[in-house]
Amino acid sequence: TRSAVVPTRGGRVEMDASVVKAVSVLKLYRDSLRLAKHLGAKSGNTLALKDEVRRTFRANMHETDPEKIHTMKEAAFRGLGNYIFVEAQKMAGTEDSEPTT
Repeated sequence: TRSAVVPTRGGRVEMDASVVKAVSVLKLYRDSLRLAKHLGAKSGNTLALKDEVRRTFRANMHETDPEKIHTMKEAAFRGLGNYIFVEAQKMAGTEDSEPTT
């Protein structure tokens, strides 16, 4: 499988548009809820984070414009990818690099 989010050396996160398009909104929603649960367990605010994910997805659930949907999916992928990038930097011991948004 190909990754939609690819961190680069300079901290930039690149998107593979074909993968973003192929990923279902439902999968993205579930992945976002999983990340909210993980982050919430670390900070003690799981319910608030999961509620925010739900609220955001529900607010856009009736969107039908493919371009807008693609843009929103890219933003969600960037958010997930940036978190993964930051965690990888922490594990590598190089927290000085930050991904772009």
